[in-house]
Amino acid sequence: MTKEFLRARIDMATYESNLVEQDVELKKELLKQQSQVTQLLDEFVNHAREWRHLANTGKSFLIYLTVFATAVTGFLAYLLFDGKLDAWAFPAAVFVLALFAISPAVLLIIERPLKGIDQWMPGGKPEDAKPDSSSASSGDAGTSKPSAPADKSAEK
Repeated sequence: MTKEFLRARIDMATYESNLVEQDVELKKELLKQQSQVTQLLDEFVNHAREWRHLANTGKSFLIYLTVFATAVTGFLAYLLFDGKLDAWAFPAAVFVLALFAISPAVLLIIERPLKGIDQWMPGGKPEDAKPDSSSASSGDAGTSKPSAPADKSAEK
Protein backbone atom coordinates (compact mmCIF):
# COMPACT_ATOMS: atom_id res chain seq x y z
CA MET A 1 0.00 0.00 0.00
CA THR A 2 2.80 2.38 0.82
CA LYS A 3 4.49 1.54 -2.48
CA GLU A 4 1.28 2.30 -4.35
CA PHE A 5 0.93 5.54 -2.45
CA LEU A 6 4.56 6.49 -3.24
CA ARG A 7 4.13 5.46 -6.88
CA ALA A 8 0.96 7.58 -7.14
CA ARG A 9 2.84 10.45 -5.51
CA ILE A 10 5.73 10.08 -7.98
CA ASP A 11 3.29 9.89 -10.90
CA MET A 12 1.54 13.00 -9.63
CA ALA A 13 4.86 14.85 -9.29
CA THR A 14 5.86 13.78 -12.82
CA TYR A 15 2.49 14.91 -14.16
CA GLU A 16 2.81 18.26 -12.37
CA SER A 17 6.36 18.75 -13.70
CA ASN A 18 5.08 18.01 -17.22
CA LEU A 19 2.35 20.59 -16.73
CA VAL A 20 4.91 23.14 -15.54
CA GLU A 21 7.07 22.40 -18.62
CA GLN A 22 4.04 22.83 -20.89
CA ASP A 23 3.18 26.06 -19.10
CA VAL A 24 6.72 27.35 -19.65
CA GLU A 25 6.56 26.42 -23.35
CA LEU A 26 3.18 28.12 -23.72
CA LYS A 27 4.50 31.24 -22.00
CA LYS A 28 7.51 31.27 -24.33
CA GLU A 29 5.14 31.07 -27.32
CA LEU A 30 2.99 33.81 -25.82
CA LEU A 31 6.06 36.04 -25.41
CA LYS A 32 7.01 35.43 -29.05
CA GLN A 33 3.50 36.34 -30.19
CA GLN A 34 3.43 39.43 -27.98
CA SER A 35 6.80 40.46 -29.40
CA GLN A 36 5.42 40.13 -32.94
CA VAL A 37 2.32 42.15 -32.02
CA THR A 38 4.52 44.83 -30.46
CA GLN A 39 6.63 45.00 -33.62
CA LEU A 40 3.50 45.29 -35.77
CA LEU A 41 2.09 48.03 -33.56
CA ASP A 42 5.40 49.90 -33.64
CA GLU A 43 5.36 49.68 -37.43
CA PHE A 44 1.77 50.92 -37.48
CA VAL A 45 2.66 53.88 -35.26
CA ASN A 46 5.65 54.69 -37.48
CA HIS A 47 3.45 54.60 -40.59
CA ALA A 48 0.91 56.90 -38.92
CA ARG A 49 3.70 59.30 -37.95
CA GLU A 50 5.02 59.32 -41.54
CA TRP A 51 1.52 59.94 -42.94
CA ARG A 52 1.03 62.83 -40.53
CA HIS A 53 4.31 64.32 -41.69
CA LEU A 54 3.25 63.88 -45.32
CA ALA A 55 -0.14 65.43 -44.54
CA ASN A 56 1.56 68.48 -43.04
CA THR A 57 3.73 68.66 -46.16
CA GLY A 58 0.54 68.46 -48.20
CA LYS A 59 -0.83 71.53 -46.46
CA SER A 60 2.26 73.47 -47.48
CA PHE A 61 1.98 72.13 -51.03
CA LEU A 62 -1.65 73.22 -51.14
CA ILE A 63 -0.79 76.77 -50.13
CA TYR A 64 2.18 77.17 -52.46
CA LEU A 65 0.58 75.45 -55.43
CA THR A 66 -2.60 77.51 -55.01
CA VAL A 67 -0.59 80.71 -54.97
CA PHE A 68 1.34 79.55 -58.05
CA ALA A 69 -1.85 78.53 -59.88
CA THR A 70 -3.46 81.88 -59.00
CA ALA A 71 -0.45 83.79 -60.33
CA VAL A 72 -0.40 81.77 -63.55
CA THR A 73 -4.16 82.21 -63.93
CA GLY A 74 -3.72 85.98 -63.58
CA PHE A 75 -0.98 85.88 -66.21
CA LEU A 76 -3.24 83.83 -68.51
CA ALA A 77 -6.06 86.36 -67.97
CA TYR A 78 -3.63 89.12 -68.94
CA LEU A 79 -2.73 87.18 -72.11
CA LEU A 80 -6.43 86.61 -72.85
CA PHE A 81 -7.31 90.31 -72.56
CA ASP A 82 -4.19 91.24 -74.52
CA GLY A 83 -5.38 89.00 -77.35
CA LYS A 84 -2.42 86.59 -77.25
CA LEU A 85 -4.51 83.68 -75.93
CA ASP A 86 -7.61 82.20 -77.51
CA ALA A 87 -10.83 82.33 -75.50
CA TRP A 88 -11.30 78.55 -75.55
CA ALA A 89 -7.82 77.90 -74.10
CA PHE A 90 -8.31 79.97 -70.95
CA PRO A 91 -10.92 77.73 -69.22
CA ALA A 92 -8.93 74.62 -70.13
CA ALA A 93 -5.74 76.12 -68.72
CA VAL A 94 -7.51 77.20 -65.52
CA PHE A 95 -8.92 73.68 -65.11
CA VAL A 96 -5.48 72.10 -65.57
CA LEU A 97 -3.95 74.56 -63.13
CA ALA A 98 -6.64 73.76 -60.56
CA LEU A 99 -5.92 70.05 -60.87
CA PHE A 100 -2.20 70.72 -60.68
CA ALA A 101 -2.57 72.83 -57.56
CA ILE A 102 -5.11 70.81 -55.65
CA SER A 103 -4.70 67.10 -56.42
CA PRO A 104 -1.24 66.28 -55.00
CA ALA A 105 -1.82 68.27 -51.84
CA VAL A 106 -5.25 66.80 -51.18
CA LEU A 107 -3.92 63.28 -51.60
CA LEU A 108 -1.34 64.02 -48.93
CA ILE A 109 -3.71 65.86 -46.59
CA ILE A 110 -6.22 63.00 -46.39
CA GLU A 111 -3.35 60.91 -44.96
CA ARG A 112 -3.92 58.04 -47.33
CA PRO A 113 -3.79 58.32 -51.10
CA LEU A 114 -6.36 56.17 -52.88
CA LYS A 115 -8.45 55.75 -49.74
CA GLY A 116 -11.57 56.63 -51.72
CA ILE A 117 -10.78 54.01 -54.33
CA ASP A 118 -10.31 51.37 -51.63
CA GLN A 119 -13.70 52.16 -50.11
CA TRP A 120 -15.59 52.64 -53.37
CA MET A 121 -18.79 50.69 -53.75
CA PRO A 122 -20.68 50.18 -57.02
CA GLY A 123 -23.73 51.92 -55.54
CA GLY A 124 -21.66 54.97 -54.69
CA LYS A 125 -22.12 54.62 -50.92
CA PRO A 126 -20.71 52.18 -48.38
CA GLU A 127 -23.18 49.54 -47.27
CA ASP A 128 -23.22 50.88 -43.71
CA ALA A 129 -24.04 54.46 -44.82
CA LYS A 130 -27.36 55.65 -43.51
CA PRO A 131 -29.73 57.36 -45.95
CA ASP A 132 -29.91 61.12 -45.51
CA SER A 133 -33.53 62.00 -44.67
CA SER A 134 -33.06 65.72 -45.36
CA SER A 135 -32.07 65.17 -49.00
CA ALA A 136 -34.99 62.83 -49.60
CA SER A 137 -37.53 65.46 -48.56
CA SER A 138 -35.77 68.59 -49.86
CA GLY A 139 -36.50 69.00 -53.55
CA ASP A 140 -36.13 65.68 -55.32
CA ALA A 141 -39.86 65.26 -55.93
CA GLY A 142 -39.57 65.34 -59.73
CA THR A 143 -36.69 62.88 -59.96
CA SER A 144 -37.04 59.17 -59.75
CA LYS A 145 -34.22 57.11 -58.34
CA PRO A 146 -33.94 53.36 -58.81
CA SER A 147 -34.50 51.45 -55.63
CA ALA A 148 -31.97 48.99 -54.29
CA PRO A 149 -32.79 45.31 -54.79
CA ALA A 150 -34.36 43.69 -51.77
CA ASP A 151 -32.29 40.52 -52.06
CA LYS A 152 -28.56 41.19 -51.60
CA SER A 153 -27.63 37.72 -52.79
CA ALA A 154 -28.93 38.60 -56.26
CA GLU A 155 -26.20 41.27 -56.57
CA LYS A 156 -23.39 38.76 -56.13
